Amino acid sequence: MDSLTIPHPHRATKAPVTSRPPEFALQDDMRVGNCWKTDTRNAQLAVVLPQLVYPTHITVDHIPTEIAANVGEAPKNMLVWGVIDGKLNRARYLNLLSSDEPIPSADGRFAPPHAGGYSYVLLSTFQYDLAAPSHVQTFPVDPRIVKSRMYFGIVVFEIVDNWGSPTTCLYRVRVHGDPVDL
Repeated sequence: MDSLTIPHPHRATKAPVTSRPPEFALQDDMRVGNCWKTDTRNAQLAVVLPQLVYPTHITVDHIPTEIAANVGEAPKNMLVWGVIDGKLNRARYLNLLSSDEPIPSADGRFAPPHAGGYSYVLLSTFQYDLAAPSHVQTFPVDPRIVKSRMYFGIVVFEIVDNWGSPTTCLYRVRVHGDPVDL
């Protein structure tokens, strides 16, 4: 999924570079600096889940502000997209499209900036809150998606912006839900 992760890891281009590979955003290591750090305010991270899930919640971890060297590097506004794959999932997506409730979008967008030719649905949109009591924050998946029983094996975390730094540090992201038994 490197092609959907921006800035691209492991590529010799003039694109921005990262100090650690994107996999750091999937590890349970909250020591200062052990994050996927990009030299941009926005980025996207594609994640292949270990199993198909009916997603219900998204969790983002950042280090506590008291120990952060630069709190501005924390992600601020984020979107989480699910790759629509499989015949059953496409049918459920079409049912969602034909319902009275509009499908979720991000200001009229129905895919992350670097979509790689895949079809997507917006799972969640939220703001990571630096002033919240906890540095581990969990957000709901859109109830229309949960109700549709769409399942996903690939999700894309889109960091729209951060809290003011020219660099962004993503410590840990997680997708919660029920496993799919096909």
